[in-house]
Amino acid sequence: MAQRLLWDVAWIRPDPLDAHLALTPDQLYSSQHAMPAGVMSRHRASPIYPVQVPDLIGVKDRAYLDRIGL
Repeated sequence: MAQRLLWDVAWIRPDPLDAHLALTPDQLYSSQHAMPAGVMSRHRASPIYPVQVPDLIGVKDRAYLDRIGL
């Protein structure tokens, strides 16, 4: 239920999240830990399509903060 509250998109039917929520707890755990470094399934995003998380380690030495040069 908590995952449904965090990731549900009410206007998309059938919801792509339905298949993900049918997984067992062990399968959900495995899918969360299979995500590569630098992405996460945060609130209002999706565990199916995780979003990129900014890396702030060494930010003082960088000329640009993101991929488009800002």
